[in-house]
Amino acid sequence: MIQIDTIRIDGGTQPRANIDLTVVQEYHDAIVDGIQLPPIDVFFDGRDYWLADGFHRYHAFKQAGYKEVPALVKNGTQRDAILFSIGANAAHGLRRTKEDKLRAIRIALDDFEFSESTDAELAKLCNMTRQTVNRLRKELGIEQKAHEVTRNGETFKQAERKPSKLKKPAEKPKKEAKQVEVVIDDSKTQELAHQVTELADENEELRAKLAVQQMDATEEEKVSALDTINELRNRIKDLERELAAVTTSRNDFQQKNAELLKQVVYWKKKADQLEKQAA
Repeated sequence: MIQIDTIRIDGGTQPRANIDLTVVQEYHDAIVDGIQLPPIDVFFDGRDYWLADGFHRYHAFKQAGYKEVPALVKNGTQRDAILFSIGANAAHGLRRTKEDKLRAIRIALDDFEFSESTDAELAKLCNMTRQTVNRLRKELGIEQKAHEVTRNGETFKQAERKPSKLKKPAEKPKKEAKQVEVVIDDSKTQELAHQVTELADENEELRAKLAVQQMDATEEEKVSALDTINELRNRIKDLERELAAVTTSRNDFQQKNAELLKQVVYWKKKADQLEKQAA
């Protein structure tokens, strides 16, 4: 459950052309009647929560006066939320209209990484068939660009291969495997994990005591040595926690840095193209 007011919907992550107010009202009535709706999908970049899927549910919860909303939170940037959103609702929720699909393709082609994607690549990203992407792309007036292929050391441009018209042999119907629902009690798992940690700490403490008892020293020196060992062990744990936090921050930084480098390369390429056209 996250605070509704912390969720951002102003970053271009809305995949639909329009919000259907009738659907919002239906979801609102379901919430008021106590019906549990699926959680929304949001991406957290370390500062903001970007709504990627579940805009109708978001507005319904807000209309019903809720301060919190159930959500599946994924680590990712605003761009991650946008790319996730254009493939959402393909097989669940309110079905996408033609305008929604056109919007998804426009968003994908405006992205620095997918601007020159083939129909097949766009189809996978937007959760559509290749034929649908091809048809909508023509309506938008955006032709598919030939991609480069290298064979035997020679590079040339080649259009996307069309699917074969040969019929595949009919597959024998597969027997559906019985699904077994496995219920995991998180509270017991956490309790066992806590017990394991406590046992490991006790084991370390006993080893330290045995080592100190074997020392050729006075009782006062042994007590002092044991206190020092315990202080050092606690300090090590603190440092390990700090290291884990720094490692997580570093990984997030490296991911964002890689995305920025891709954007720089893309816009430099665009600038070079414009300069050639101007010349």
